[in-house]
Order: sequence, then C-alpha cells, then structure tokens
Amino acid sequence: MARTYPAAIKKRLLAMSADQLSIDFDLGKHLTPDYNPWDQRLCLVPDSDLF
Repeated sequence: MARTYPAAIKKRLLAMSADQLSIDFDLGKHLTPDYNPWDQRLCLVPDSDLF
C-alpha cells in the first residue's frame, strides 16, 4: 500500500506523529523525509516513548 499510495501513507504517518506530540511546530518541515515511505527504512517506536 505504501508503494501504491505514498502520499496517503505520508499524510497518515504525519497525523499519527501529531497525535503523539503535544508541542506546536511544523511537522512537515521537521518530520517529513525527502523519500517516500518504504523507499528507505522507517524509524518505528512501538511504545511511542521516543517523543
């Protein structure tokens, strides 16, 4: 699905990140890589304790 709809997956991943963060900053600028999801490995944190 990430290969077929990369823009939708990027949007969903950013929305999920925004749900975890309580601070206000530009997510697109700071959390959007130059590549599409699954073109390179994603950093996933199962318990969301990275933030």
